[in-house]
Amino acid sequence: MTQPTTETITDDVSAETVKTLRAAMERLLAGRPTCTDGRLVKENLYREAGVSRATMNRAHRILAEWDRRTAATDARTPGEARRDTELTDLREEVKS
Repeated sequence: MTQPTTETITDDVSAETVKTLRAAMERLLAGRPTCTDGRLVKENLYREAGVSRATMNRAHRILAEWDRRTAATDARTPGEARRDTELTDLREEVKS
């Protein structure tokens, strides 16, 4: 069975809500949250957008895009990813 693509998924929210959620998603993915701790979790997505969880859950295309884009990040913020990379580098340096 194939997964539906974002083109075949429909949203049950207004265009303005989609725009708000997308802007919140971009801020979170860029590591520039305005009202959350920046973790890449859905709770932060709807809080960052200023909408309810129920409203976010009706934005099917946004959620599909969120899942696709955050899957590669292991739900880490850009700052956390940099920190982890620096720690790995420092551990390798100490071993040498």
